[in-house]
Amino acid sequence: ALLRRMERVLQIVSEDREKRALPITYQSLTLDPDQRQVKIEGRPIDLTPIEFDLLYLLLRNPGRVFSRTYLLETVWDQVYVEGDRSVDNAILRLRKKLGDMADTIETAWGTGYRLRKTEE
Repeated sequence: ALLRRMERVLQIVSEDREKRALPITYQSLTLDPDQRQVKIEGRPIDLTPIEFDLLYLLLRNPGRVFSRTYLLETVWDQVYVEGDRSVDNAILRLRKKLGDMADTIETAWGTGYRLRKTEE
């Protein structure tokens, strides 16, 4: 049972690291993974590779809470070290760059971060 669970976890991590080619639209934001370009209301936003990958992961999974550990291991491909603020700092920079859309990245207190789900 443990091996099956671990296999499933590895599959989820692999899917989260996978690069999909379809553009994603969320409210007024458009992310094109092939061109590695993000636009808000048609205006390009300059993101670092980490910020881009972080936003891409969140956009593909609205409403899903990601722990700091999981984000560091998936986006940075590094092992989490207690007290490491890399994820928090990257989220802070990303929110600043998103401007009016900053509040779409929510903090799940004590857990991590998620992209707010849109009402359908």
